[in-house]
Amino acid sequence: MFVKIEGHIVRAIQQKDIKGFLIRFCEENYLPNEILELVLNTTRLSEAVLQGLKPIELNFTDYELDAQYLFFTNKVWKVTKNEIAESIPESSVRYVWEDEVIDHKVRKSDDFFEIKVDMPRNIYDISIYNTQSKYFKYLINASRIYWRKELETALSKLSKEKQEEYKKNNQFSIDGDLLTEDEIYEQKMHLINKIYAIGYLLHRYKTPSKAWAVYATDNILGEEGENNGRSGKSFGYKVLRHLMKSITLSGRNKKLTDNSHLYDRVTEHTDLILIDDADPYLDYKFFFDSITGELVVNPKNNQSYEIPFERSPKFCFTSNHALPNPDPSLTARILYTVYADYYHEKTENNDYLETRKIRDDFGKDLFGPEYTEEEWNADLNFFAQCIRFYLSVSSSLKIDPPMLNVNRRSLMAEMGQAFKDWADAYFDIHGGNTDKMITKEEALNDFMQMTNVKKWSTTKFTKALKAYCKFNNYNFNPKEFQNSQGRISKKIDGTTKEMIYIQVTNMSDFVEFEDENPNENQVHELPF
Repeated sequence: MFVKIEGHIVRAIQQKDIKGFLIRFCEENYLPNEILELVLNTTRLSEAVLQGLKPIELNFTDYELDAQYLFFTNKVWKVTKNEIAESIPESSVRYVWEDEVIDHKVRKSDDFFEIKVDMPRNIYDISIYNTQSKYFKYLINASRIYWRKELETALSKLSKEKQEEYKKNNQFSIDGDLLTEDEIYEQKMHLINKIYAIGYLLHRYKTPSKAWAVYATDNILGEEGENNGRSGKSFGYKVLRHLMKSITLSGRNKKLTDNSHLYDRVTEHTDLILIDDADPYLDYKFFFDSITGELVVNPKNNQSYEIPFERSPKFCFTSNHALPNPDPSLTARILYTVYADYYHEKTENNDYLETRKIRDDFGKDLFGPEYTEEEWNADLNFFAQCIRFYLSVSSSLKIDPPMLNVNRRSLMAEMGQAFKDWADAYFDIHGGNTDKMITKEEALNDFMQMTNVKKWSTTKFTKALKAYCKFNNYNFNPKEFQNSQGRISKKIDGTTKEMIYIQVTNMSDFVEFEDENPNENQVHELPF
């Protein structure tokens, strides 16, 4: 193809554009009419002749194992774990297609944050120096999982004057004085995890050891099937289209994975596939091969082709629901991010005191028409600093968020709401069915009769029982009662029956969900 190169920006052009350029050159420089006539009438600008020009090879790769290049209209940034190195476009040895340039002029800012880690204990801490970036402020509030305790319960105990002062001083604060050390630590880990995930998605380099899909979900623990959205998850990842080529697929489409042309808009230049608002029954295993291997594109009315793993896009899912049946093969491919319900919608079905949207915090839509170049510059610096932090983390580490509610929501999804409602009554500690052996068949029949649920196998029922026990920190079938096959059997009226035993007392040695909030926060200056 023919291209025009201006600095580091490359644009595809046609033969007529080359001739048009020369004509404009003659006119703008007031060259004699004879020269203009020569250009107009020459045969040396025909496409056949121009095809004889010497080909050139341009390096369009914008990433390395330990670096990411960001191309702006006035600068090129090379982001590494140590620095954000800036150069002018004319000196760049790498090129970018015109439609991939981030269409803003930038200047480097000082660091907005610093993250340190105590490596032996893998404990992170973040110090926030500057919240000039509005996107950073949004991420902080989206990580405030204890906002109700802080801004409603604890704050109500202060005088009106103190309340207003506290809200003003802590509008975008991850470590308010009304929180405990453990609560602050947990909120900081949610924020650090989001910064890490954004850096991961913005680093174009792909390696099999980090072949993950980011999965954004809600922290709030509601009933399974309850829609707990409006927390800002989708916004957090849709804005990345300003820095990279992305396509969005509707996760609400129940037949999404039935579409044989699902990836028809994907090319080697696509950086991100966002599956937004994923249905609770989406077949996530459908995407396994595309996340960890090559991606096969089947365009409509054209021949299918394969994009190699190292040049295929990364994946991101957002969902109001927990991942169903998160087995090891699934969780190994997932980088979770968890969003607080700080941003929420008040309805007649919840107990929120107000509706709070992202716009309410800023008086404008982030990245919208009212956004100034100063605001763009701050956010673009923040994104670059996210990449820098991600690159600074050891290649063997994955920074997950505190997973307590994620695990509990997954258990809710695994057992189902109908089962949980039945089990809450059947295994009530005062109901006589706990801390004793009962027949599995009897319990299963009672469940199906009380809920009108049909065709549950004993295997599915057992999985639901185990999920229910984990959810409540009960012990399912204590080992001292199990046989060599890990089951409990007993003869009843001459017939061997499989039994279940739900132990709810003497549980001091049974801890399913460990404390994820260590009290000690000593850190060393590693790695960023």
